[in-house]
Amino acid sequence: MQTLSFNNVTKPWIYLLEGRQKAPFAPRTNSLLYVAGMPGAYIESSETGVLYITQPVGFVVEDDVDALNKVDELASWLLTSEPVPLTFSDEPNRTYYAKIDGTIEEFRKFVNQRRGTITFICPDPHKYGPELEAIFPSDVTNVTVNGTAATKPVFELEVLAPITFAMIQNQLGEYMMIGRPIDVVDSDAFTKYERI
Repeated sequence: MQTLSFNNVTKPWIYLLEGRQKAPFAPRTNSLLYVAGMPGAYIESSETGVLYITQPVGFVVEDDVDALNKVDELASWLLTSEPVPLTFSDEPNRTYYAKIDGTIEEFRKFVNQRRGTITFICPDPHKYGPELEAIFPSDVTNVTVNGTAATKPVFELEVLAPITFAMIQNQLGEYMMIGRPIDVVDSDAFTKYERI
């Protein structure tokens, strides 16, 4: 059985029905500059739009009171002020950051079943994979991130010896440095205030 997790919570009584609609990628809009006498146009810029995901869902109720309780539980679960993690069991290692757009569309009753369609909006249209951890075996290592969009890494450094600086550099020569390197020949690193 397929499930969805929203805000890191899965409701076991919700069934995912067929008919999920999701574009393979967020829509792109190109701004064009037309020049008189030139065939075609220049692309000035490209904008990436938001991603919409519609998911038909259903659930079984015991009676009208149980139906009202489950609808209230749905509302308290789905209504968030900010985008939260959204995952589907049939899309492993993919997390979207979404919130509800509109209401549950086409909410229908049939005997003891309720069904409708939930529309999620992803203001950040990218899919996120699991966080990768790279342990540096020495002072230098390569980290390769396979993806379709730029990502911002997080570096955590643990100082195990007295050093004067730490630096992280990419393949383009761009770097971030904490502290200042010293020339070993001309000067020695020293502790200004020694703890006792």
